Amino acid sequence: MNESNGDIKLELELKKLHEENKSFKKEIFSQKDLITELKNQNSSLSQTLVETQRNINELIQQVQEQTTYQKDLNLNNLILEKEKSVRLETQLKEWQRIVDEMAHSINTDVFAALANLNDIDDPTAIKKAIYNITRIRDIANLIMWDLNKSRLPESIEILSVNLPQLIKTQIDSIKDGIDSLRLSIREHKSKLSQLVIPVTAKNECVIQIDDNIEPGLELIIKDLLRNAFQNTDEENPVISIEMFSSDDFIFLTITNNRLISEKELLWFNEGIEDDDIQMSKSAKVGLRLVKMWLKNLRINGKFVTNSKLNHTSIELQIPKVIKYEKI
Repeated sequence: MNESNGDIKLELELKKLHEENKSFKKEIFSQKDLITELKNQNSSLSQTLVETQRNINELIQQVQEQTTYQKDLNLNNLILEKEKSVRLETQLKEWQRIVDEMAHSINTDVFAALANLNDIDDPTAIKKAIYNITRIRDIANLIMWDLNKSRLPESIEILSVNLPQLIKTQIDSIKDGIDSLRLSIREHKSKLSQLVIPVTAKNECVIQIDDNIEPGLELIIKDLLRNAFQNTDEENPVISIEMFSSDDFIFLTITNNRLISEKELLWFNEGIEDDDIQMSKSAKVGLRLVKMWLKNLRINGKFVTNSKLNHTSIELQIPKVIKYEKI
């Protein structure tokens, strides 16, 4: 009896354990399903996170690109504005240069023309006035040529310029318009008007030059002669001119009897600017114009001084053939 009861009790215990085991297995399967679901969710979240990060990165790149574009745009606008400003400033300076050159270049001819027109009954005076008025036209044309030379065709006409004759003509023109030199002492002007200037040519000195730039050569000679007139001793002015030719060049020297300063020498010969140069605006504009046309016509020129003789000379090496294509 006792043995039977023990078996029953054992059987009940086994049954209970069996039920608990089933329940435990069920719980394990349930936990596996949960783990699988969590893994799926984790995978989905990971993918979402990757996509989100990618979207964020793309957005950051877009913002950076937009910022860079805007910076570049702003920079380009600034550069364009700067270039426009520089261009306008350059144009303003160019037109100011043109105005200065025109005013300076025609000044002597205007004075000379007016002086000769006062004596309307003198055929020689009328002829001189016509010459001066013609030079005004030629200088205006020369300045317009300088502005448009890159678009103009080459000249087809060559002029022969007799250099001694050109110099004598310019000397007479300066004397006719002596008031344009703005000399402060009347006796100085009077002596210059009567001054005999020797023009010595050791051999034939003739230049072949394109007709459209021939006024540039005359402009150089006239302004260098004006400078020589202005820089002479007030009591005893002296000017002398010598020239000779080689196969390819004419060597011209214009000498006057007053020294120019070292600063003026450096400014003209070396291009060294100095605000302390004691030179009138008219004289400086004239010499700046000379420098420009010496370069245009491929003429070498420099000032030299002789302190013992109190002389200043301008020495030019002028090609015997000056053509437009060389400019």
